[in-house]
Amino acid sequence: MRQASLAPQLKQEPAPRPEHAEEPADRDADEVRNRMASLQRGWQRGREENASGDDTPNGTAQGTTKGDGR
Repeated sequence: MRQASLAPQLKQEPAPRPEHAEEPADRDADEVRNRMASLQRGWQRGREENASGDDTPNGTAQGTTKGDGR
């Protein structure tokens, strides 16, 4: 039987969406591209700031230990 191991609540049909639910906002491709570029610049800036203040010899971030999953 297909999907026999699914939890009972996952076997049920999804609830219908309310009529007043908001539709996702239409975004211009340029707006999305600019937002993602800004996000990437922020990540890069954070990496650089973390690396410049990091005196650990093995490259792990401060406050973490190698292999602890954080």
